Amino acid sequence: MTPSPEEMIRGAFELYGRDGMEALLPYVDPEIEVIAADSVLNRANGRGHAAAIDFARQWEEAWAQSSYEVESIERRGDGLYRVDARTHARGAGSGLILDELFFYVLELRDGRFTRLHLYGDPAAADEAVREILEGQGGGAPDPDSAR
Repeated sequence: MTPSPEEMIRGAFELYGRDGMEALLPYVDPEIEVIAADSVLNRANGRGHAAAIDFARQWEEAWAQSSYEVESIERRGDGLYRVDARTHARGAGSGLILDELFFYVLELRDGRFTRLHLYGDPAAADEAVREILEGQGGGAPDPDSAR
């Protein structure tokens, strides 16, 4: 039986937390759009597996330990989801403890993730969803446009 989109999303967070981005690549479209706003420390704006791996590598270098807890998944359009997930992490060099809610915009097409946006602010995630649904600009929304 094919997993539901919600099961795929929860499974992806679990798999990434346990085994890293490389383990997710079979479920990631080769042209995935990766965007992380300034508000999430490690800004990203790119496409493809290399962009996803680079973003994850930067995150993993900054945080010695991290885990993710999906708090909610809301379907916002055909294949488009807003996911609120709590990140628990410890800084690699500083030992700083992070316990923060982040807001993801994920798109699933044909069983693969085609869009990964990460925001530190729910309004910015909602604005990204609105822009995606309206098709403004023919491409990726500005990750900091809702600030």
